[in-house]
Amino acid sequence: MSSKLSLIISMLFFALFFFLCIDIMTIQFYYSDLDSKSISISYDISRKGDIDETYISSLEEKYKLQISDVSPKHPEFGDTVEYIVVREYKPIIISPNPIEIKVKRTTMIGYY
Repeated sequence: MSSKLSLIISMLFFALFFFLCIDIMTIQFYYSDLDSKSISISYDISRKGDIDETYISSLEEKYKLQISDVSPKHPEFGDTVEYIVVREYKPIIISPNPIEIKVKRTTMIGYY
């Protein structure tokens, strides 16, 4: 009887550990995806040279993510632009609330 009870309890812990591993692997996948997309976004921003709201919204649509805290808003040739790429993830077991995964990047205008 006790061996069956211990098997049931251990399977419960195994299931929780399995879902935790799924959450951690998914967060790592999203972070890697944001990192690779931020390289393309840096190239696009550097090539275009001017950042406005329509351009940011077109990048958000193209890459299916959110870009925030772009500074400076009107860069010139040779200026560095900092921005944050954000994606939201609804975890299974880590948190009941959605988690924002953020990647902060810097690019130089005219350097590609």
